[in-house]
Amino acid sequence: MPTPEERRALRRIKRVLVQEQYRRNPPTKAPERKDNMETIHIIMVLAFFIGLGMIVIFASETVISIWGITKIFAFFLSITLLIPIKWYRKKLTMNVYEFFLLSLLGYAPFLTGLIFTVNYINRSNFHVEKYPIESIERGIYFSDIILKNDTLSEYAILTSFDNRDSTFYIGRKQMRYEFKDGGLGLKILLDKRATP
Repeated sequence: MPTPEERRALRRIKRVLVQEQYRRNPPTKAPERKDNMETIHIIMVLAFFIGLGMIVIFASETVISIWGITKIFAFFLSITLLIPIKWYRKKLTMNVYEFFLLSLLGYAPFLTGLIFTVNYINRSNFHVEKYPIESIERGIYFSDIILKNDTLSEYAILTSFDNRDSTFYIGRKQMRYEFKDGGLGLKILLDKRATP
């Protein structure tokens, strides 16, 4: 068992050896990768606004509820979050937050908008549907048409109208809808009007 003086001497020798080793072979720091996410950020913002535009333009004419749009968006968000981040990190200096934002603001809105665009562009099979009006619920700015058996109540695009257009709806007995079937199975509303 070494005495305390011998242990101090061994520590001094070890310190001298380590200092000499560092002097001969100084540790080299791995070069930091330059941040290369600027282009991805620009593409992400462009994809967000393009996707949002496609959703506003084409989903507003599609017979789908807000919940339906949310489910499509959530589906694409979950699918894009399943892509391993290590695949991105082979070429990019991406952190976890950028990975999540890329899926949330880039892929998901763009792919959701693309679904509605493809559905709208490939429409066909014109048809008309008629439903009897049961009542009209007046609101401050918008009013709701209550159809018989509460049909189509989940689709605001079909059952609500601006109060400025109330003369076209009040006192009418039937709603007439003109549709085309979208390429992906979602109906496209062409026209709605109340008939006597």
